[in-house]
Amino acid sequence: MGNTCLCSDGTVANCGERQLAICRVKDGKVTTTCVDLPGLGNAVTALLRVKPDFAQVAAARAHAFRVIAGNEAAASLTPIEQEDILRSGTVTWTDGSEVTFSLPAAIAFEVEPTPKNRQRKASR
Repeated sequence: MGNTCLCSDGTVANCGERQLAICRVKDGKVTTTCVDLPGLGNAVTALLRVKPDFAQVAAARAHAFRVIAGNEAAASLTPIEQEDILRSGTVTWTDGSEVTFSLPAAIAFEVEPTPKNRQRKASR
């Protein structure tokens, strides 16, 4: 079973289950792309389903966002804005390009950041 993304014109990006599926529409031209994300090999993907490594998932989601947005756009948005876009599966950029995408299942869930200052209270 793979990862697919439906473009606004009905074109489908058919990718592998560990790939990021992307559809871009700009000036009426449709491009589909399948992107391998670092760190999502067979063993890692299987392990993430059983015991998620939130740091690894967050790093893969950040990389996916840079692929979707480009490094410059990624740098100009806050982490919350980036997560909102990743959650939505679609974004329209100021240049008029429309991007729809589907994250691989291993990283499709939301990552709740833990505040650095949160500490467990010792049980007495």
